[in-house]
Amino acid sequence: MSGGPYPREQRRKELAIGRTLALITTLGALLVAAPAAGAVEETPDPVARMAFLVNQARLAQGLSPLVVNPELAAAAAAHTKDMVARGYMEHEGRDGSTPQSRAVRHGYQVPPASPWIVVEVISARATAEAATNWLLSDPLHRGVMLRKGWREMGIAYMQGGPYGQFWTIDFGCRPNVLPVHAEATGAGTSLRLTNEECAPAGGNSKQMGRATEIVVSDRPDFAGAEWEPFTPKKPVGTATWFVKLRDSQGRESATAASVGGPSLAAATTEQPAAIPAAPADPPSATGLFDAVPGFVQP
Repeated sequence: MSGGPYPREQRRKELAIGRTLALITTLGALLVAAPAAGAVEETPDPVARMAFLVNQARLAQGLSPLVVNPELAAAAAAHTKDMVARGYMEHEGRDGSTPQSRAVRHGYQVPPASPWIVVEVISARATAEAATNWLLSDPLHRGVMLRKGWREMGIAYMQGGPYGQFWTIDFGCRPNVLPVHAEATGAGTSLRLTNEECAPAGGNSKQMGRATEIVVSDRPDFAGAEWEPFTPKKPVGTATWFVKLRDSQGRESATAASVGGPSLAAATTEQPAAIPAAPADPPSATGLFDAVPGFVQP
């Protein structure tokens, strides 16, 4: 495609996927997000708008929405700031960093050389809608954005640089962090549960694999609650939930959460908003695509 303020360039379909440095050794928390307010659709905040569009695209494909993670967002913001300041568009930073090493640097810990990973996409389109449209139209980037295993994301937006602006989205999954989203239904509230799809077999004795059972209670001691087969949706009737997941080897992850907890932009079942095509064709970010266990290139 030609035209617009960008030069004609051959798309480079590579992603930089780095190696990480730290190992999770304790059980992580489940995250339960409150239903998103309808105002998210009209928010002037570009990051919140992008989160909404990404999650709407995932929901339209029958996938779970993603929690916005502050560590991933900090990593994305740091790289975006560097690209604007130094005038480049690549997944590898000028300091040699990769999306995963930057995420680790900002506190998002994943085991090295494992299926738990961080992958990044970048766009230089002018709006959240145009950036989402381009990323979903490219097979490789679409495969990243709609990967089943993702559970968290971090988004950064900054004006400036050689193309006017940058959007950076870091997607990640890590041990024992399996977000649970609260959704309003006609009958009350339903929990949408995620499962371990990045590493179905799990890791060490404290890193659970794909959950086979769940127990949900309105009491922190789970008194009277019984384990039941895992289900991706669970109707609930209370404002506070205590959730445990367990895999076939007995490894568990548990936490407490409430409706008043952290909210998720676009944890909604509404129909996706129309995403218009963009007239310009900015270049793709460049970087080295490394084969990583658990990541299947489309």
